[in-house]
Amino acid sequence: MEGRNCFIICVFLVFILAISGIVCGQRVIDLDKLWGDMRVLGKNAEDLSGYAVAHGDINGDGFMDIIIGAPFADPGDPPRSDAGETYVIFGSSSPSSKTIDLSTQTADITICGDDAGDNSGYALASGDVNGDGYDDIAIGAPGAGPGGRLSAGETYVIFGESFASPTTIDLSTESADITICGDDSNDYTGHAVAWGDVNDDGYDDIIIGAYGANPGGRYKAGETYIILGKIFSTPTTIDLSTDSADITVCGAAGNDFSGYALASGDVNGDGYDDIIIGAYGADLGGRFYAGETYVIFGSSPSSPVTIDLSTTPADITVCGAAGNDFSGYAVASADVNGDGYHDIIIGAFMADPGGRTDAGETYVIFSFSPSSPVTIDLSTQSADITVCGNVPYDCSGYAVASGDVDGDGHDDIIIGALGASPGGRLYAGETYVIFGSSSSPSTFDLSTKLADITVCGDDANDFSGHAVACGDVNFDGYCDIIVGSPWADPGGRSSAGDTYLIAGGGAFITAHGLGGKSWIKEFSLLARDRGSFKAFGAVNSQGEVHLAIGDIDADSLDEIAAGQGEGAKSWVKFFEVDGSIINSFKAFGAANTNGELHLALGNFDAETSDTEIAIAQGEGGQSWVKTFETDGTLITSFKAFGAANAQGEVHVAAGDLENADGIDEIVAGMGEGGSSRVKIFNYDGTVIRSFKAFEAADNPGGEVRLAVGNFDADADLEIAAATGYNGGNKVRLFDKDG
Repeated sequence: MEGRNCFIICVFLVFILAISGIVCGQRVIDLDKLWGDMRVLGKNAEDLSGYAVAHGDINGDGFMDIIIGAPFADPGDPPRSDAGETYVIFGSSSPSSKTIDLSTQTADITICGDDAGDNSGYALASGDVNGDGYDDIAIGAPGAGPGGRLSAGETYVIFGESFASPTTIDLSTESADITICGDDSNDYTGHAVAWGDVNDDGYDDIIIGAYGANPGGRYKAGETYIILGKIFSTPTTIDLSTDSADITVCGAAGNDFSGYALASGDVNGDGYDDIIIGAYGADLGGRFYAGETYVIFGSSPSSPVTIDLSTTPADITVCGAAGNDFSGYAVASADVNGDGYHDIIIGAFMADPGGRTDAGETYVIFSFSPSSPVTIDLSTQSADITVCGNVPYDCSGYAVASGDVDGDGHDDIIIGALGASPGGRLYAGETYVIFGSSSSPSTFDLSTKLADITVCGDDANDFSGHAVACGDVNFDGYCDIIVGSPWADPGGRSSAGDTYLIAGGGAFITAHGLGGKSWIKEFSLLARDRGSFKAFGAVNSQGEVHLAIGDIDADSLDEIAAGQGEGAKSWVKFFEVDGSIINSFKAFGAANTNGELHLALGNFDAETSDTEIAIAQGEGGQSWVKTFETDGTLITSFKAFGAANAQGEVHVAAGDLENADGIDEIVAGMGEGGSSRVKIFNYDGTVIRSFKAFEAADNPGGEVRLAVGNFDADADLEIAAATGYNGGNKVRLFDKDG
C-alpha cells in the first residue's frame, strides 16, 4: 500500500455502505498493529527522540520536512551528555523507507547540541525569518549556560537551504546562523519557541519563551521575547543579558510560568500575526494553577517594547476553569471553523471533566476582534468548543496542534493524551484528531464519543502524544499527523524514542456491482460524499464496474482505472478523481465472452518511474492476463490457468514481492468454478510459484480474491486471499512463498 494511503477500494456498493459507518466515521490507528505511514526510531537509549516535533520546508522543495528533537542525546566523541540532537527528515511523495532507524541510518540533517546538559532540541519551530523562501529551524536549548549563566538557555536558528543529504551541523564546532542567549540563570530560555509575522513585514519573527525568568523580581513569572525577522548577517548572536529583544512580554505574577507554551496566528483578522502565550501556573481567585492564556495583538511597534502583564492586560486573557487544571500548558492556533481567522486552541491536561481526575480538556476560542482588553473566564463562560478527555489520568491536552487532515478547508484539532492506556497498555498514550467544521459541537466528550481519528500508542510507557504536529509531508494537499513517543524502546533501546507519521487525506472509492448502473462514488474517511460520476453507458449492460487505483501520471495524486463488468465489451477507462476521463481502450475481443475485466495497477516493466495496468478476463473468459501501458499499448499477455479454471475468470493483484527491485509481480487467483489456486508471475508472464489458498471444503466455489500489502511487522509484502462465490467468508494471509 502506498505511504499516502490515499485510497481504499471496495468494489461492491452494498459492502462499502455496510462498513462505512464503522471504518470511516471514527478511524482508529493502533500503532501496536500498524506503524502508520512512516516511523523514525531513536538512535540510542535515553535519547527521548520525539520529545519535540515540528515541520517546515527546510530545503525548499515544496514538501514539508519532519523535524524531531532528541534533547537527551549525547553527540560527540567523547559524548556530550544530554547536549541534545535535532533531526530533519525530508518530505517526499514516495519515501525510500517506511522505517528510518537512526541507530543504523542517518537523518537528512542532524544538528548536534553544543555542550553537555544543553538539551538542544527540547523545543522546535519553523518559519522563514530571513525571507529567502526557505523555512528556517528554531531550536530551543533551555539547559544551555551562556556566559556561565547556568540554564539561562539558548535558542538557535539554522537557515534553510538546499542541503545535501546527509548533513551534520555540530554546534560545538560551528555557530548557528542566529543564537539568542538567555538573560539570567535558570530562565530556561528556549523552553518554548514559535514563529509568526507579528509586525506584518513579510518576515517571520522568532518567539521565545523563558518561563523561569523573574521580571520585576516576580519569581518565575516568566517572560516571552520576540526577535523580529529580517535579513541577518551570519553568524549573529543576540545576548539578552546585554541586548533587548524587539518585544518583551513579562509575566503578571510569581510562579505564573508565562511563556511555558507559545503559538501565533491572526486572531483578530487585521493581517498581523498575534502572540499566544500560555501561563499554566497562574492563580485566579484562589484557583491555584488554573492557568491563563494571553493573546497580544500584532502591530508595527518601534522596538524595543516591553509589555508588563502585571500592569497592562493582554488584549485577550483566557482564564482556566478550576484549580490545578494547568490551562495554557499547551497552545496552538488554527482556523477550525473556516471563517478565515485563526482560533485559539488551549490544552488543560490536568482538568477533571465529569469528575474524571486529570482526564484533561482542550478548548477552542473562536477568533474575534475586541476593541478593548477582554477576559474570558472558563469558570463562568464556555469555550466555543470543549474536548473532554476520556478516562482519568489520560492527560488529554498535554500537547495540541492543528492542520487540515481531511482536506475540507477547515483546520482540525490535534490533541496529545500521553497518559492514555489503549488496549490496557499503561501510558502507551493516544493522539486524537477532531475534524474542524463551521458547525462543530460545543462539547466533544471522548468518554461518550470517539474522536474522528484516534492514534493509539504502541507499547506501555511510550507516552505517545507527548508531542504532536501536522504538515503536508507528501505534498498531496492534506496535512499529515506527526506524533512523538519519546519513551518508546525501539530495538530494545530504552527510551530511545519513536516518531510516527500518519498520512492525512484519503478516500473510499466505490462502484456499482452487478445490477447497478455503472456509477463510481467517492467518500471521505468520514463518509462525506465527495462526488460521483457514471463510468460507462448502456453497453455495460449489467452496470457492474471493477476498480483499481494508482498514480498513472506521476503527479503524486492517484487516478481511477475502471473496468467493465459482466455483460459488457471488455473496455477500461482511466479517470481523474473528479470524473474527468483521461483515456480508454478495449483490452480483449470476443474471446472474453462476457466482457468482464479485473484490474491491478503497478510497475510491470523495467522502467520504474511509471505505472502500468494488468487486466485479466472475467467470468466467461479463457484465463488470459494482459499488461498494458496506460495509453493502451500492449506490453505482454499470458494464460494464467488451464482447464481447471472452469469459468476462465482471473482475479489479479500486484506488488513488489520478490526482489525489492521496484518491479511488481502479478498475483493471479482462480475465479468462480476454479480450485482455489494462486499463482505469482513475473511481469513477463513466467511463473514464479503457485499454491492452493483454500481446500474445497472451505471454498466450494473455488474463487479467490486477492490483495497485496504489508500485513505484519516486517518489511516484506504479503498476500491476502479471500474466498469468493459460494465460499465460506474466510480470509487467509500468506507469505510470498505460500
